[in-house]
Amino acid sequence: MAYKAAKPIGSLRWISFNNSLNIAFKSVDIAKYVDIFKFETDIDTLLNAVIQNKSNGAQLNVEDVRTKVMEVLALGIDEKELCCGHDIVYILYEAIRMRWAKKRLDSISLVIFSKDLCNCYEFDHFKNTNIWRQINNWKQKRSMKQDQSDVKLNAK
Repeated sequence: MAYKAAKPIGSLRWISFNNSLNIAFKSVDIAKYVDIFKFETDIDTLLNAVIQNKSNGAQLNVEDVRTKVMEVLALGIDEKELCCGHDIVYILYEAIRMRWAKKRLDSISLVIFSKDLCNCYEFDHFKNTNIWRQINNWKQKRSMKQDQSDVKLNAK
């Protein structure tokens, strides 16, 4: 459910990065734009907030950016590839705090919550990710190149 809310945010981050829009997210509290009870993001309000916070000062058309966000969402990119882990953790933290913990999580900071989640993440989980496969492919290609250069050196 947290991915559902984070996907529009991830799409906006992706658009900002790939188009060098330099949209500043740091000072935007994404919880203000996520309905924790429905796990939905108010894209229009979020866009207005982040575009007003834009760091490079260039004018962006909210409708143009919104259209790009919708196009990225329509691509069907796996949310695990599109969403920022920090956004997911933040949404989970707010959801647990607001929905189920009845504010009992107030004594636990977001930082502690994040660290606890990381402690639950095992190496076997990481080995099932695309980044793990990409690293291994890179290592294998590099190893093959190294082996080929060793053969060339030994042949001289």
